[in-house]
Amino acid sequence: MARRWPDRKAIISPNLNLSYADLVARAARSARELRSQGVVAGTNIGICLRDNAETLVLMIAVWMLGATA
Repeated sequence: MARRWPDRKAIISPNLNLSYADLVARAARSARELRSQGVVAGTNIGICLRDNAETLVLMIAVWMLGATA
């Protein structure tokens, strides 16, 4: 979806509105931060956030690393 429609809205919520391109970029930044903290493929991690759009961004970042949320 991000490659096909980068400007389309992927997340629309009260506190966060992101296009697909923005979602991928934000998740990639989070993935780099997680990698710097030692998260690698096969790592199991917990996500402790309220149920909101930021949780989705973090889950995508975890999947980008091949880890499990």
